[in-house]
Amino acid sequence: MKTSSILTRTDRPVRAWHERGFIHVELEADQKLSFPSSGSQRLSKGTAKQLNHIELLPWTLHWPDLDEDLTIESIQRGELG
Repeated sequence: MKTSSILTRTDRPVRAWHERGFIHVELEADQKLSFPSSGSQRLSKGTAKQLNHIELLPWTLHWPDLDEDLTIESIQRGELG
């Protein structure tokens, strides 16, 4: 039987930004996540301006200029698309 994790309200992103080749994410629970932008095929092709244009959705990050979406759950598992 496959189990799935349940995201909570504290897993919602409150801030995200790109810096020196990494995407950094702060969650409501004061947890921080970071991953290399090169880990995602679409993000790896982005400019600094495109990588910093991040929309915060409940449990998801969206880069409208790059047509990329990553869920907090997938980032935590290291699955970057």
